[in-house]
Parts: sequence; C-alpha cells; structure tokens
Amino acid sequence: MIHLFQAYLEAPSAASFSELRSAVIAHPGYEPYGNALGDLNDQLDGGRFEEAGANTDINLLLSPRAHLLKSFAWHKCGHEDGERAEQFLYRMMLDGIRGTGDGSREQPYLVSSVADEHDLLQALGEELDTQRLLEESGRRLDHVVTKSGAEWYFDVTDVLAKLGRVRS
Repeated sequence: MIHLFQAYLEAPSAASFSELRSAVIAHPGYEPYGNALGDLNDQLDGGRFEEAGANTDINLLLSPRAHLLKSFAWHKCGHEDGERAEQFLYRMMLDGIRGTGDGSREQPYLVSSVADEHDLLQALGEELDTQRLLEESGRRLDHVVTKSGAEWYFDVTDVLAKLGRVRS
C-alpha cells in the first residue's frame, strides 16, 4: 500500500490515485461507513494532538478532511513539518478525487467515503442541498444537488460493494 501512496505523491495522475483508492477499498481494515473521522475528532477534542497527528487508520488515508485535521493537530504540537506535510496531503487528496472525473453523470468523481464528497463540494465552494443514491448501468452513484443548483455525481459502486461484503 505504501508504495502506491508514494507512487501517487511522486507522479500524481488519475490512474495512480485510482489504483491507490482500489487498494484502500480492498484493504481488510477499510470500513466505508466506519467512524475513523469521528475517532480523529475525539482525539483532537481530547487534546491528544500527537495521537491525532500520528493516526494511521486506513480509512483516513484518502480523506482530505483527515489530512486537514491532522495538519491542525501537528500545528497544536508545534511540528511545522508535520503541519505542512498534512496540508500538502490535503491538497493531494482533493486533486486526486478531482482527477477521477468531472462530477458529471457520465464521468462521476470516485470517492472512498461520503465525507470525501462533502470535502470536495466544500473545496468547490458548494453547499449540499439534497443527496440521493441512483443505480444505473451497473453503477451506484450519489447524486448531489447543491444550494446553488449545481448537480454533482460520485461513483460509490466499489464502496457499497465492499460494504456488502463486510456485512455478509
């Protein structure tokens, strides 16, 4: 996994991000609707900044928000290098998601969690209004309409397939 992460960081592309995403989703510890972000927030709320900054939960690896929160944790610890590294990873994860599509129905973004959808929308200056799951052509898409009226699509086929395997 680490080699795929490094490969994406060294040569960012839609292909390298998608390969990394597939590896994360296939990881036995991946929980599509787990509470990894909640646990990270609990660490921050409890003042456990070193623990939060060093959190390596697989479910946080592709999460833009997790890297932003970890940047804050390192800032609180006075670790400027950690803070800068996590800010860089925050941008790289957003860029990775953006690179997987254009958000249209035909070319939806690929995400590894619903939180990633919200992170990207926020980065695009959009605010969620409604969200619903669509099934078409063998794909499962989150269809999001924002307060501005813009429509965005996120392919969650692999995420939901993993959820089905975890529950069975």
